[in-house]
Amino acid sequence: MPFPVSYDGLPATQKSMRPPYAPPVFLLRYASADSQSLYNNRYDAIKVQPRALEMDWERLNKPSFHTSVQNATGDRLGNRSYEDVQGSIKSALKKVYGLVTGVFDYYSVNGSGGSASWQFNEYVAFCRDVGVTQSLPGGGTPIAKSTVDSLFLNLDSPSQNDGVGVHEKSIFRYEMMMLLVLIAILKSMEDCGEIDSGVTVDPGEALLAFVKHNIEPNVSKDALMDADAFREFRLYSRGVNQVLEE
Repeated sequence: MPFPVSYDGLPATQKSMRPPYAPPVFLLRYASADSQSLYNNRYDAIKVQPRALEMDWERLNKPSFHTSVQNATGDRLGNRSYEDVQGSIKSALKKVYGLVTGVFDYYSVNGSGGSASWQFNEYVAFCRDVGVTQSLPGGGTPIAKSTVDSLFLNLDSPSQNDGVGVHEKSIFRYEMMMLLVLIAILKSMEDCGEIDSGVTVDPGEALLAFVKHNIEPNVSKDALMDADAFREFRLYSRGVNQVLEE
């Protein structure tokens, strides 16, 4: 249909087949607002999230992590090369990285430590909430709390100082990712049980199963919330735009 077109409030003198809408007030804020989520991956031209994943992967993919994975799996890796195992883990992390960052941020700001790290109490709360150390419907077999605690306490981390007490130790996001992989391996083996001791374990698949059955159904919805959803549904609307233009 034709739309009347006017300029500067003058009577319409032309017609157009396109609606003569002015650019919305919020248009540029999609790409430039400081208030956007740090991990926004929809509007950010430089794609912050994939870059952050690569940096986290570079930090965690060290010989100490290789050793931890091999110790956790024992002989259940089968004849797979560690390069193959690395690829499986990285592929799984890539699929769930958005969820990982949300969960890390949620527990870091709701605990007693800093806003960019987890302390022991935050780690314990997470493991309890998602059914690692307690039984939850559909969450599989719980792991002994002492075993789960030792993963945190014995984490070989370059960010820790010698002699740091249990209540002073804190871990960064890439270290939390290391622990998620190790917990997922233990959960997978615990669910298999001794009767299936010959079954091989794929750490990447174990991580995806852990996310699907334990984290997504049980973690607080605030941890999974899209940080830009409020702006999109409450602010970036035609009604709000009209009020601001007037």
